Amino acid sequence: GVPPLSSPWGGAGGGGGTKGTSGIPSLSEVEGEVWQFLKNSGDTYIYDAVKKGVPREGDLFDDLPEEVKAGFLPGLENELVQEDTSEHLWEIRKPWNQKAPQEIALPTEIYRELIERRKRYAEIKGKIENGEITHINDLITYNLNIRQFTQDLIENTQDPRFIRHFYKAIKKVTILDPTCGSGAFLFAALNILEPLYEACITRMEQFVAEEPRKHKFFEDTLAEANAENHPNLQYYIFKNIILNNLYGVDIMKEAVEIAKLRLFLKLVATVDLNPRRENFGLEPLPDIDFNIRSGNTLIGFATENQLLQTIQKKEPLFAQEKLDTFKEEFELVSKAYSHFQNAQLIDDQGSHSFKQAKAELNTRLKELNHKLNVYLATNYGIDAEANPAAFENWLTTHQPFHWFAEFYQILAGNGGHARPESNGGGFDVIIGNPPYVQLRKVSYSFNPNQFDTLAGKNLYSLVLERLKYLSSIDTYTGQIIPISICSGKRFKPMIKRINSTKSWMSTFSNRPGKLFDGVEQRLSVYVQKNTKGKPYHSKYHHWYQNERISLFENIFYEEAVIIENIPQKSGNIKHNSILHKISPFQLMPNIYGNSACTWFHDGPTYWVRSLPFEPKGNASDKSSHYHTIAGKSIDHSAMITSVLTSSIFYLYYKSHSNCRDFNSASIDNFRIPRNIESEFNPLIKAYDLLLTETAERKSRKYESGYIEYNEYYPAQAKDVIDQIDTVLAQHYGFTEEELDFIINYDIKYRMGKALYGEENGEDE
Repeated sequence: GVPPLSSPWGGAGGGGGTKGTSGIPSLSEVEGEVWQFLKNSGDTYIYDAVKKGVPREGDLFDDLPEEVKAGFLPGLENELVQEDTSEHLWEIRKPWNQKAPQEIALPTEIYRELIERRKRYAEIKGKIENGEITHINDLITYNLNIRQFTQDLIENTQDPRFIRHFYKAIKKVTILDPTCGSGAFLFAALNILEPLYEACITRMEQFVAEEPRKHKFFEDTLAEANAENHPNLQYYIFKNIILNNLYGVDIMKEAVEIAKLRLFLKLVATVDLNPRRENFGLEPLPDIDFNIRSGNTLIGFATENQLLQTIQKKEPLFAQEKLDTFKEEFELVSKAYSHFQNAQLIDDQGSHSFKQAKAELNTRLKELNHKLNVYLATNYGIDAEANPAAFENWLTTHQPFHWFAEFYQILAGNGGHARPESNGGGFDVIIGNPPYVQLRKVSYSFNPNQFDTLAGKNLYSLVLERLKYLSSIDTYTGQIIPISICSGKRFKPMIKRINSTKSWMSTFSNRPGKLFDGVEQRLSVYVQKNTKGKPYHSKYHHWYQNERISLFENIFYEEAVIIENIPQKSGNIKHNSILHKISPFQLMPNIYGNSACTWFHDGPTYWVRSLPFEPKGNASDKSSHYHTIAGKSIDHSAMITSVLTSSIFYLYYKSHSNCRDFNSASIDNFRIPRNIESEFNPLIKAYDLLLTETAERKSRKYESGYIEYNEYYPAQAKDVIDQIDTVLAQHYGFTEEELDFIINYDIKYRMGKALYGEENGEDE
């Protein structure tokens, strides 16, 4: 299904290294070929999960049951919600909440989700066919299969110059995991790069076979790849990736050794061992002691400017002179590293020249790091000469790692475009999963002048801040982090950066399924390009475990709505519209007072448990999880209870918060219509009655003994909650389609099996 790719550049030359500009395609010519290839590809690069069950002929929804198709009412969708409407769209569309048949649906998918997925499919396919996707960032925004697209592009291009320049570029790509642990992310990067290397080499072989002696660069590359000292091509490719592309740092020495071992085992697995050959036919394993390093990512000099500022404190009159001396040493270390790398690729690693190159590099780095440590220690109030014992103890506890020295050849400007706070260079790609550890649990201290995100009180925010010093404006960053990064005032510096750069955030709950077994965190997959732009967000994903197989392929992004400087978790244009329409109204505290109370529970998952009465427990034990808000009057309290109970508020809370903590601050920023309080009294009475009738008496054991309490189930009052949302929708100015979206937001997870008329289990 992939179209052949013909060159728009005229002729097949250029593979042999012609000098001058005539043999090199311009950027616009390259982009023209790339995006024309995509335009001709149909839906090839839309993931299979998105395409599941989409009709190949006829209308997009012809195969759906009649009662489902009856819900397609474009005339009604855009009408404003009115009190006198005979039947609302959400009532007509109740069949959309039925399970869709497995031959056309993803696991657990209901018709509502299937319809939304097909609409998204049609939108993306249309953009591809109309040539509207013209940038690599668009492939992320529309969640297309970038890796397969790149490989197919290589395999189908008819121009050898494209292969030549792509291969040269990919061999120079630097990929860093700054908290690499045992190397899982680096291992994944290896597996992504390998088929791209192989595709390039295969195309080189084809071009050389078609036109012998015309492509010198290809012939030289193939001679190197097929040399007798390499057990096979795959070994050669993996070795090149491990040496040239992968870099990692971790504070745990044991983890670093495991990471190296995993990469070595990947190499060895490509070889059929031959006991008759020397060393069983194995080429010497690469020495990656200087690629995968042990040290503290957060402690040490990451930039030249950080070093200069420290020198100025200690020796202000000679600061520039000292810095220039350091820079000379950095250059010498960088040259020693290049010599060491070249020795591996060219010489026998057992040779004298290789051992000499490694010894020289070790010596220079050790001496340089000692000098840097002496200066850095002064930022922690330690004089290495006056108090050597304190200095040694500080080295042990803090394990400083000086990025600017260890990776000078990358950070000092390896062709990357400088960022204002960087050195002029940087890693091309930074990936990882930083530790989610509160600072109070860390045994070492930080220099407060080097971090703006200390208020976040968590290591992961400091790691993210550190990355800006390790990157250029060309860098792409991908990290798995808690969703609190974009929903808390403590992380204001990072939120500001997220809002001002091109970024993509997909967010995931830990109920009912979780991303990592045993990790009770609500997580984000955060991708960023270090250029000015707008943030994109997915919805907040709940999912059942059997949905995991299609979870990531089925991520949809939408340009984020920014409310109170926080990017909202939406991923849907209707969702964005709802948030926009809420924002002009009055704040909830306008109706607070000293009259009747609303009780609310501080642990919502699928429901905000808002009660118009005091929850019943032991006479002597009041639940610490319930809190109160008082209104100006009984009517105002009914309004507060109604709003907190509503699916509109649930949608807002999930969009705006960290989806865990719930307190008065979570409520105070919500906006409500004016002067409609009395409309909710009859609804709240019905809601009160249903909660009381369906309450279950439960007990829980604590250290102090057993506590009995009533458990309330808002899901059993969903019909009343729907009426509350319908009343609110009239005053917010929502359309029928927006109200349908609100009432059915997260419906499959909020209602569980009860949505299909089945009995819920304890976990639902």
